[in-house]
Amino acid sequence: MQQTITRQILNLCTLLLLVTSPALADVAQQQAAYEQYKQMMLNEPSLIRFYTFENGSGDEITNHVDIDRSQRAVTGGPLGSLTIQRTKGSGHALSLDPKFGPPPTWSQGRWPWKSAIYSGAETSTLPWQASKLFRSGITGVEFAKGGSLSGWFRIHEVDDQDASCNLIRMGNGYSTGLVLEYAKAKWNPEGRLEFRLAAPQGVSRVQLTAKPCVAGVWHHFAVTFDDQVVRLYLDGKLAEEKSSTGPVIPTTYENMPMIGPFYEANSPSRFGEFLMLAHNPAKSNGGAVARYDIGEFAVFNKALESQTIIKQYEAGKPQTTEAQQLALYHQQKQRQQTLDAIMIDLPSETDGYFRVNKPFTATIHMPETSTITGDLTAEFALETIEGKPLQSIKQRLAAGKQVEQTFTLDQCGLYYLDVIIRNDDGEILKRLSSKQGIGIVSPAPRELTEHNPLAFWADWEDRFYFDVPTRRLNYVPSRDVQPGESDTAAMDKFMEKYDTYANRVPNFRAFVWFYCKHDSSEETRQGNEKLFSEAIKLFKSLNIFGLEVTSEPHAKDIKGYVAMLKEVYKAVQREKPELVIVPPGAAPPSIPMIADILKQGGINYVDGVSYHPYTANPIGTYLWESNTARLKKVTEQYPDKNLVMWNTECTVGQLPRINGRPMTRSDGFAARFKSSNSYGLQFFPFFVPRYPEDEGAALQCHGILMDLLQGYKLYTIHTTPNNEGQPSYKGLAITALAGQVLNKQKQISRLPMSIAQNMCIMIKDTDDKTTAALFSLNESTVNFQVQPNKTYRTMDMLGNFSQITANNGGLITLPIGLKPVYIFDVPSEMKEVVPLLVQAPKVLPENRLLAGKVTVTNPFDTPLHGKLIAKPIRGTSISLSKSKVSLAPGATEVLDVTLKAEFLKRRPYLLSVDLQNEQGKVIAAAQSIFKSNGVIQMIPEATTTITLDGNDDEWSDIKGVVCDDVDSVVHGKPNFAEVWLPQWMSKEDLSLNLKLAWREDGLYFLLKVTDDKVIPAPEGAHAFRYDCLELFFDGRKFGERGTTISVGADQAVITPNDTEQAKPCKFWFARKDNEQVSADLQTVSRKTSDGYVIEGKLVPKPWLDFKLLPGSQFMMDFLVDDTDDTNPKWLRKSAMAVHGTFNNYVNPDLWGRYELEAAP
Repeated sequence: MQQTITRQILNLCTLLLLVTSPALADVAQQQAAYEQYKQMMLNEPSLIRFYTFENGSGDEITNHVDIDRSQRAVTGGPLGSLTIQRTKGSGHALSLDPKFGPPPTWSQGRWPWKSAIYSGAETSTLPWQASKLFRSGITGVEFAKGGSLSGWFRIHEVDDQDASCNLIRMGNGYSTGLVLEYAKAKWNPEGRLEFRLAAPQGVSRVQLTAKPCVAGVWHHFAVTFDDQVVRLYLDGKLAEEKSSTGPVIPTTYENMPMIGPFYEANSPSRFGEFLMLAHNPAKSNGGAVARYDIGEFAVFNKALESQTIIKQYEAGKPQTTEAQQLALYHQQKQRQQTLDAIMIDLPSETDGYFRVNKPFTATIHMPETSTITGDLTAEFALETIEGKPLQSIKQRLAAGKQVEQTFTLDQCGLYYLDVIIRNDDGEILKRLSSKQGIGIVSPAPRELTEHNPLAFWADWEDRFYFDVPTRRLNYVPSRDVQPGESDTAAMDKFMEKYDTYANRVPNFRAFVWFYCKHDSSEETRQGNEKLFSEAIKLFKSLNIFGLEVTSEPHAKDIKGYVAMLKEVYKAVQREKPELVIVPPGAAPPSIPMIADILKQGGINYVDGVSYHPYTANPIGTYLWESNTARLKKVTEQYPDKNLVMWNTECTVGQLPRINGRPMTRSDGFAARFKSSNSYGLQFFPFFVPRYPEDEGAALQCHGILMDLLQGYKLYTIHTTPNNEGQPSYKGLAITALAGQVLNKQKQISRLPMSIAQNMCIMIKDTDDKTTAALFSLNESTVNFQVQPNKTYRTMDMLGNFSQITANNGGLITLPIGLKPVYIFDVPSEMKEVVPLLVQAPKVLPENRLLAGKVTVTNPFDTPLHGKLIAKPIRGTSISLSKSKVSLAPGATEVLDVTLKAEFLKRRPYLLSVDLQNEQGKVIAAAQSIFKSNGVIQMIPEATTTITLDGNDDEWSDIKGVVCDDVDSVVHGKPNFAEVWLPQWMSKEDLSLNLKLAWREDGLYFLLKVTDDKVIPAPEGAHAFRYDCLELFFDGRKFGERGTTISVGADQAVITPNDTEQAKPCKFWFARKDNEQVSADLQTVSRKTSDGYVIEGKLVPKPWLDFKLLPGSQFMMDFLVDDTDDTNPKWLRKSAMAVHGTFNNYVNPDLWGRYELEAAP
């Protein structure tokens, strides 16, 4: 039987008009009075938030106070507007799932013509799983001089004697913030309000109560507080007051992108508990969850006078008695029960994903009897994700009957389905609380195979399997198991999750990681021996093929970690030898840890290594600075082991939706999401990089294909592809790639392309058929030579099939861009056809001359006349043996291109040549990538004494290195479309001039920094988050240098002075053991008219291999951090490096190369 889930419904206030509703003239009078009341509220100078809940639909509750017109709320409205969170806290599944209870929905307010919000009622006691109204932006700092909260609410009747709910929450009301709750009990059947204000440690908190709080009646509440007194009002009357314990204690939070008060990815959490409404998790004491309507809420930054509170109450109260309100409430309740009996059911077993050209059905169940009279009509409305109507089908409803509507869609894509029930006057009686997202995906493959390299995290909420057979499971040992006892609870919990997926995913298979200790103690060793023996014995009969062992362990005790691996190995050999052991599930910066684990004996117990290679731009990372390439260098040190590489956690994120529509990049900028740039791609950093939804889907495909190309045998997607519980472009794209392209993958390679950023990935399957995956960072048109006149099947990113036919010459032409395009069953000898080709050595020779060839071919039927232009690379000069070309049809000419390097960083570069026609239009472009190991910079020997005084008189004859453009910016690349965002703006904002010299007593440097706002770190703050110099020095032997850091390579953070007189700087070495620091450091600094100067001297320790002698070589880099404001979001807004990257501290291979030059 098809599983269905009954969706919560929305009863619009206009549908609940009763026979007792006022006449139209009275309605107009009430509305006019209410507008006057709103204006009265808005005229209060201390008002900082005001919510009237008049939206009536959607996910936003508008804030009527103008906070900042230059910034918008995440939902697109005025800053401070509330968001209705309808999903479980992780955002994986709709909280409409009965397991989590109904979310907040729109309801009727104090009058039939005004809307309100009906709170949710979660069944989970975990606070982060509760739906809520959030993103107010209120942290508590607003109440430093006092504050007030006021509003209107109505508690709904509940049969239980004990029931309670949160009305307002900020922090927990104990150690931080404040809480306003409602509760009723056997001894208090009419209920009461309780306001709790946090107090400093050791001080009794303030707690006030107000009663009676009768259910079914609209009540006005107000609380006022300052450093003298706290007061609680109910219905305009002072209920209780107490002396204050001091100002409100603000909730604290980590200053991370999309975590701040207006962004709030989720709350409450360790990232902050900002002011929220309707946060209503189940009660841990077993009491019932009360639900309520909230129809108005206001926040003030001062304690209001009693007369003001009374005025608010009198101006906003309904003009009805308590008895009349109760009668009206019971009528509404009865009508609600009648409407609740009408069930609108939608299929749920696949989370809204359905196969293309396969039917799915929406059903309405009508009760046998109903108090609703007249004819009823059901409307099933289908639209695209962008809101374009597609179908609107109407059916008559009858008591006791069931109505079904089946849809079959022939295009893969995203859609919304709305189901609406109207009376014979056309008024809406009932509809879905939120439109049901529909994802139409590509056809299911005949079977999922073990060759499919994709995996997902095991997420309880994903019901659809995305044509991915493998899941990453975790095994969590219990904490209270006694020695000698079996951990049956852990095994049962693991099997429950395993069985869930085994029943859900065809040909299910899994690999496992453990929560386990890995220190060197004997107690830990014995615990691990028991843990792994029990677990792996359990795995013997399960389709588990490997062990990741741990996830991001950040192991400091390498010896202990290796000892833990030994226990894993022993258990595997004893219980299930075919299991592969592929630890440690390392985080991106942890390649040195992997190297140490293998080096210190771990190599004896593993079959491979697992890594989490998160990236914002898979193509850019592949071309320029691949951590995977660094990891491969580590594994290649053990050629006899043939170590496999697994990607066991990775993803590309997507921006949230605005009222159901994908958020655009402009929306993200309007909400002031922090942005960053990765090789030309602008993204929004979070725990993972976030992009607009369709771009995120495309880049997820890039990430999968580029990682498989680099040698990973497994790619594991972190968390669900769904967006706020609804099907997403990412879900469609992964399903198409997994099921149609990678399901039988055997071999993967890259076809050479003339443009480096154009990717043609060739995927060969077990049937020896080849699929070409085409994508690029930029839009372009490509041509390929294939079989003449053959028609090839193609597929777009979402899974829609089409075809393309080669011409008589075997040429196919198609556009490519960010979104992948797939061509099936292409010949393995397929090649790109280009009129221009650049060929050059892959590595810049030590003589600094790169000699290459440019081949120009005329593939056209007419003569080709044009001009060749080499794109400049800073720090080089490039020359062509000939610039003008004139070729007959079919003719070819080969020219010389020579690059002379003067100053290049230690990274890859693009040698690019354009071919322009006679009108100056680019008709072809070609690139060749070459790697510069860093032109060795010669440091002159000073012939006179250098005094550290912050003056440059002694440096006048020494040439400096200037960094003053975007190429040197390694963090905070400019975004000139949104100049208000933290970013590098110009050379006046940040630039530098570096001079180096040496003498027998030390290595000297003079760094002149142009910085329009010099802000050194205050006492106790992290220096690197403010203006500072990060100095990197590597004096190890040539063979010991590389991608990992060991003794002999150091980082120092130097804080400049903000005084005009030069004086010694404060500095810190990253290495804690001073005996292992490779050099002594002396520095002075002073402020200049346009920035600051740091002058310094490095003296290598006697034990270091590097000596101050002519010809000595070493590596070094200078990275300058910049901040322009002490506001947390502006700290470390940008950074410049002379050679390396922003993560210099983990990769010395990118630092500059230097040699000491003898004086003439």
